[in-house]
Amino acid sequence: MGMQMAAAIFIGAMIGKQLDAYFEMEKPIWTAMLALLFLIAVMYSIVKDLMRNG
Repeated sequence: MGMQMAAAIFIGAMIGKQLDAYFEMEKPIWTAMLALLFLIAVMYSIVKDLMRNG
């Protein structure tokens, strides 16, 4: 679970970093938003799995 969460945050941050560079953003808005979005998605997935498996 920990590796899954770390990988999701890393992937979200890398995609966000590329979007920030593409749109020439002054602040890393895309990086923060996508890292947070991927974190929420993986946490939802983990909770869903835990609820199903008990």
